[in-house]
Amino acid sequence: MMRTMFWVACSVLLLGCDSDDVEEFLDYDDGFNKNYYRVSNLTGEDIDVYIRSSDYDGDKRNPFKSKYRKLKQLSDGQQKEFSYRHNYTTQINIGASFSYDDANQTYQEYSVDYNRDYHLIVWQQGENLNHRFYKRRDNHKDDKITLRVISVVENGLLETPEGNFNMVRGDISEQFRIENCATSVFFNGVEVDLCDGDYGKSYLVILDDNRTLIVPEK
Repeated sequence: MMRTMFWVACSVLLLGCDSDDVEEFLDYDDGFNKNYYRVSNLTGEDIDVYIRSSDYDGDKRNPFKSKYRKLKQLSDGQQKEFSYRHNYTTQINIGASFSYDDANQTYQEYSVDYNRDYHLIVWQQGENLNHRFYKRRDNHKDDKITLRVISVVENGLLETPEGNFNMVRGDISEQFRIENCATSVFFNGVEVDLCDGDYGKSYLVILDDNRTLIVPEK
């Protein structure tokens, strides 16, 4: 019934609106489908992050306008969360740019679920920005630290107490658990420091050049 009423409202509104009005209607941020997005910046520079819904046919749309900017000057090595209520298409367009060089931009269309939380990881690959988008996954056990790992710098072998993972840059590992933060976990033979995590919680571990960023899943 709600979907039918929505389409009736769309039909009435769109018939009487110009293109700018239609664009605003399709980009509302006050609907029912509220998701949370946690952004991690590993670019070496400040970044801005943008988000807008796809059009009424679900087609990709450029988000780089100030009214679609959700984060401004997110510092390197920092993470921050924002919420967004997408329209009925469940398609969103997420973009990132350097705050002081907006000629270097990257954006992509993603399908999202209703009322689901996501990670957005942004890094620099050569001279270009790159980013990946993942569902957040909180699946903890009270007496352990639950982890997933991603490398944004190189491919490699991740060695964990629960098994080894052959990893490709930008891809995420399977979830695994450790009972002690001092438990040996290695990436390409180098030990990963996991002692910023707390027992009974789930984390995404991002491996960058000479640093590790531990991001809560929840």
